[in-house]
Amino acid sequence: IRDTWKAFELLGFLRLREKYGVELINLTEEELVEVNIDDGHFFQKIHVPKILTGEKLLISAAKLKTHSSEKMTCSLKNLFGLLPEKNKYIYHPHLNKVLFDIMRIFNPALNVVDGIYAMEGGGPIGGKVRKAGVLVVGDNVIATDIIAAKLMGFGPLEIPCLLYTSDAAD
Repeated sequence: IRDTWKAFELLGFLRLREKYGVELINLTEEELVEVNIDDGHFFQKIHVPKILTGEKLLISAAKLKTHSSEKMTCSLKNLFGLLPEKNKYIYHPHLNKVLFDIMRIFNPALNVVDGIYAMEGGGPIGGKVRKAGVLVVGDNVIATDIIAAKLMGFGPLEIPCLLYTSDAAD
């Protein structure tokens, strides 16, 4: 689903808003500000939703799932959703560089990977649901994904974005 409000509806978030007064924010509708990225690997500057800047406590809540080209997507790939563009697919050829830059701007204080039910196989869409019964929680996005990778049977350096971030950090 590429329509945030439709996703909110299908996931039951609109009912939560009505019942409990939960505030829903569609980042594609928010005011943007320009952020410079010193020594960016893909971006030198980027426009991000203003609401995400300043003193904020960012929590990443991702699903444990496999991905046909990336092996898996968890906390680090979840940050991709912070880009306000509706057509983020244009960044996929440079995904590892893009994720590295996003991580440098938005570093979650808490990363939660929900693996109670996980996806395996041809993800992110065509995989199969598997009851894994795990939650991975950490305060470091890379370390959290390393543990998630190991739980899925992957070596961390088999995951393209983890390999890239480890090389780029050197």
